Amino acid sequence: FFSFSHKKVRSYLVGLQFLTGAADILEHTSLASKLELTKASNYDGCVEILLKDNYMRELSLCHRKTFVREVHEACHDRGLHKQAYLCNIMLEVIMGGELVSCFGIC
Repeated sequence: FFSFSHKKVRSYLVGLQFLTGAADILEHTSLASKLELTKASNYDGCVEILLKDNYMRELSLCHRKTFVREVHEACHDRGLHKQAYLCNIMLEVIMGGELVSCFGIC
């Protein structure tokens, strides 16, 4: 007996899209998938996705923080890291959190 779920097929398609760098295979790709796809292009477009998520709130704050840490470690563009970091600060403020920045030590 063989069965598969829509979620599993979707994850395979996203993986294929990431590996091939193909245009958007899925019409309604999640923000998480789009964010992962930016890794193939040196994180190009990640700030726009994070800003969009500030409104949509699809991604968990933990996922966003992990992603920004990856940008910091993998990308040599310090300006991009700061922009992505600011997107997370903006979300925390929107959610009612206190504004605490570590730009001096990041």
